[in-house]
Amino acid sequence: MRTPAPTRAPAAPVAIPESLRLRVREQVGATVALLQELNREGITIVLVTHEQDISAWASRRIVFRDGRIVEEIRQQPVRPAPAEAQA
Repeated sequence: MRTPAPTRAPAAPVAIPESLRLRVREQVGATVALLQELNREGITIVLVTHEQDISAWASRRIVFRDGRIVEEIRQQPVRPAPAEAQA
């Protein structure tokens, strides 16, 4: 007979300074800009995310639910703003 795993108390919310949020956002923008450039040069990029704003940067979006494709969209990708594209 298996012993149930102990339960943990929920983690307390962590306050993230706004300056850190902005730096992370800039780094994400720079990374996505690089991925877009590589894709324009002919390299296939597969990016898995749960973030809608990140998926908006892709030219093709495939949505899975329960292991099955439920939606496939070709879209005009959003380009990162200049401030986001700089590291």
